[in-house]
Amino acid sequence: MTTEEKTTPHASLAAALSAFQYELPRIQKGSRNDHFKSNYADLADVVGVVLPALARQGLAWITVPTLTSAGFVLEYSLKHVGGESIDGSWPLPDPSAATPQAVGSAVTYAKRYALSAVTGVAPDEDDDGNQASKAEPEGWKRLIDDSKSIEELTAVYQRADAEGWKTPQVLASLNARRAVLNAAARENGEAPRD
Repeated sequence: MTTEEKTTPHASLAAALSAFQYELPRIQKGSRNDHFKSNYADLADVVGVVLPALARQGLAWITVPTLTSAGFVLEYSLKHVGGESIDGSWPLPDPSAATPQAVGSAVTYAKRYALSAVTGVAPDEDDDGNQASKAEPEGWKRLIDDSKSIEELTAVYQRADAEGWKTPQVLASLNARRAVLNAAARENGEAPRD
């Protein structure tokens, strides 16, 4: 980190994530899938851009493949320097029933998608699954960012579903905004809502 890239202190995880999302970094699709004839952002593309941007806001991203009573999962946590966190898990294939390569691929996939979903980032020209969907309306990101409650966010989700623009990028942004709203609710002593 250079002297120009100092960490910006934020009082809460919600404020730090909001600042990160305000300056949401662009992620280029630097890898090629020849089978599907498409470009995609691999884990290195995503973390190379996202982790330094999170760190500048006082946030850290942690992932740990873990065997739990529910099975093999990738546990993840977005941690704020003040101690707050957004935690979750992503199911992984049973390592005793899958090849090491399949498990490794699943871990890499889970790391990339969990990070994108929690932070709201999406690679440039993200069209995974969009070929059968309608285009997002102008200003869709603003609809999500301006949602002040879970009810308002749910209304945006329902509109996206009804109008056919519930794309991975929209879902990632909805999930990230939900996490921010729930973190703010916890800060105010309220129970988070889904």
